[in-house]
Amino acid sequence: MNGPAGVPVLAAAALWFSCLPPAPAQADTPALQQHIGPRANYLERCGGCHGVDGASFARNVPDLKDKAGYFLCNGAGRDYVARLPNVVFAEISDTDMAAMLNYVMFDLGAASAPPGARAFTPRELGRARRNALAIPDLEAYRARIVDQMIATCGAPKSLRTEYGSGAGK
Repeated sequence: MNGPAGVPVLAAAALWFSCLPPAPAQADTPALQQHIGPRANYLERCGGCHGVDGASFARNVPDLKDKAGYFLCNGAGRDYVARLPNVVFAEISDTDMAAMLNYVMFDLGAASAPPGARAFTPRELGRARRNALAIPDLEAYRARIVDQMIATCGAPKSLRTEYGSGAGK
């Protein structure tokens, strides 16, 4: 069977398919999923408020971009992040939550993550997520943690504006 230009249809199809890039090998697929999964979870669960790239548009929602990593500088900051109600009650496995929080801290937080900062583990999050923060004034509690990070970890004082009590832009 010939096509409009007299070219056999099967030959034309074979030529077209030969120009396509090869399908990824099965071994590449898990690595690709690990790279895409945490970002996709962030976009679905957090990006609507904290922004696609971690820069929020809302006055009362803190930016994560270039700032979130500071929370890894001490135990109080790590504990705060791992026990936030949106982290604790998210319908996502501890493994996926650890990957997503590590994406937030190390990718969105970028240089704000202290040198040698430990990544969240599923086990750590499993323990923390069984004990949600039950604090009446979460902003004031966060402000105290930010003050600790500034005093003991060298976090910039500008974090008080973003994450302090009455934080806003």
